[in-house]
Amino acid sequence: MKSRLESRLILSAEVGQALLQRHEAYVRQLEKKAGRKRSTSSRRDANIPEGEVTEKDVKEVDLESRLEDSAREKAQLEKCLDQALVNNEVTEISNKTNLQELQDVRETIS
Repeated sequence: MKSRLESRLILSAEVGQALLQRHEAYVRQLEKKAGRKRSTSSRRDANIPEGEVTEKDVKEVDLESRLEDSAREKAQLEKCLDQALVNNEVTEISNKTNLQELQDVRETIS
């Protein structure tokens, strides 16, 4: 009984640690993105063309739009990957706990 509680406590601690690491990585990623957006917008503000819109401007806007779409898709895929990794870690730890409990039961029976 005591070892089962200890193993569950360890499992909970490991899951909590994994979630904390994922959260910290996510926060760093958001901070990095926010810094990039600030520097891009300040450059754009400094180079605003006066007069008519050129073909180059249209291509630039199109490329920026495609880049933003790709960045959103990448962020969504990274979020799915992070969730899959956390799920994998939880499953692996749970499996280890179940194997330990099985071993304890086998020892008790013997």
